[in-house]
Amino acid sequence: MAVAGAWLTSVQNEALRLDVYLVAVAPAPGESEWTFEGVPLFEQGDPVVTLQYVVTNVGEEDLVLPNGDMRISLNYADSGHSATPSEFFWELVESQGVPNSPIDFTATAGETDWNLPIGPGRSVSWAEAYWYDEGADALLSLELNEFVDGEMDGDRYVIDAETDLVLRAP
Repeated sequence: MAVAGAWLTSVQNEALRLDVYLVAVAPAPGESEWTFEGVPLFEQGDPVVTLQYVVTNVGEEDLVLPNGDMRISLNYADSGHSATPSEFFWELVESQGVPNSPIDFTATAGETDWNLPIGPGRSVSWAEAYWYDEGADALLSLELNEFVDGEMDGDRYVIDAETDLVLRAP
């Protein structure tokens, strides 16, 4: 698995480690689907930032990412609203040399169970594009629910954490 960009931060507990990399800042290929009081979060051409996530199982048991994902949000301190969910600019993300999912959906065509197990010592990666506010203080929050008997348990977490970071273009 290739890592792109500049390392920003890590969050770790006894089960997993999340490393975050700033891949690139680029013009948004479209207007934000998310609005605040009727105004799009950003317009086409405004800067968006691509962050790559590398999740490593540092525990002794398999971890499961439902649909190959975990809940990650990015909130800017001065904006009063979230920069996520991502805008799903998959083509932009892939053009920057990083995958938009740890699952190769073309190889799993026809499957409906995309829960992704990660064995001990193994890592997976994906990237997402977010509204970009250069130099602003941000809070990255992440959650991953536990899987018990093949089902996600909405009340128990493998990790429920947050960390501060500042985004600056590489």
